[in-house]
Amino acid sequence: AITCYGCGLTEFMYIPALGHSFGDWVEIKAPTCTEEGEMAITCYGCGLTEFMYIPALGHSFGDWVEIKAPTCTEEGEMAITCYGCGLTEFMYIPALEHSFGDWVEIKAPTCTEPGEMQTRCVVCDYAFIESIPAKGHNIQDGVCTECGVIAFCDGDHDYGNRFDKKWGVCINCGYVDDNHEHAIANGKCVYCDYEYAIFEVPSSFDNDNDGAADIFYFSAALPEEFTGENVIWIDAFNDALANSNHMEYDAVRGGMTNPLPYPHVYCYDMSDDELVYTINVEKAGTYNVAVHYRIKDQKVRGAKFIINEGTANEQVINHTYGWNYADEACETRNNDFLIGAYMTGLQFELVEGKNIITIRIADGVAKSEHFRDLYLIPAEA
Repeated sequence: AITCYGCGLTEFMYIPALGHSFGDWVEIKAPTCTEEGEMAITCYGCGLTEFMYIPALGHSFGDWVEIKAPTCTEEGEMAITCYGCGLTEFMYIPALEHSFGDWVEIKAPTCTEPGEMQTRCVVCDYAFIESIPAKGHNIQDGVCTECGVIAFCDGDHDYGNRFDKKWGVCINCGYVDDNHEHAIANGKCVYCDYEYAIFEVPSSFDNDNDGAADIFYFSAALPEEFTGENVIWIDAFNDALANSNHMEYDAVRGGMTNPLPYPHVYCYDMSDDELVYTINVEKAGTYNVAVHYRIKDQKVRGAKFIINEGTANEQVINHTYGWNYADEACETRNNDFLIGAYMTGLQFELVEGKNIITIRIADGVAKSEHFRDLYLIPAEA
């Protein structure tokens, strides 16, 4: 402003603004791999502060490192870590699969019995076993050079004791009768081309209380899982205690072989008869069960299995089957061979040591069962 001394008039003139005088940018928040940072700059004159964002750095990863090696059956794992923030990411390595070595014969085949060969994985030592077909007889001058059996029986074959499990195969020359009892290996008879089928047959009972009828499985041949070393075999002919009138059972024991050529026992129709088996097991637990039946006709039949009756561990299983073509499906005939059928789908809860298995006619069923043997294996096997 400027003022006149004479009259006091004052005039004004504006001074241009100085403008901000900023210093240097200063980082006030460092950026990370995933978050922006921030910088600030301040005017020396008025103290005004302005801000600027710094872009996130992004991850800076190193190399992938294996932290779990893959095996033949399980995936492995790799990891990679960011140098900046330490974030670790993971990646799965596919399982290697088995790398098998050479086949080695572990059981030599004979003329009539299959052998076994084994190969092991060179990585994990897992063993895979295959069956070797029976060699068949090598006949020279009337005698097999492999096993020494006589080649020709002139039709008068000797099948040994007709209660033997290899019924239908001549013990002298290996001749297989048309009505032989199948010997199953890998689902197929070792004597012929027969391959057994498994038939699902519903019961009228619901033992597991799941709201649906139980399903049982029948086959003309004993399933292979019941043929191993850990099988508990209960021979109905020798190990079952029968009460009352079990004519076929008692007659065979007494030496009668005609017309009752094959040992089997049964609970009479609409009777209180029973069969009692006693077995001992080394370990308590659940056991899968195969029951060998003589399927005699097409009537509805059923059985009640009572395990350790009258004890705190009592278990009761009722089952039935009504199977219109059972005879045809299991190649069962009412002749000397009576191949019968094996039923699976049962599980017994057994205690360590002695167990009593009692068999009666199923509740409300008019027809009895005709039993042969029982086979048990631990369920976890």
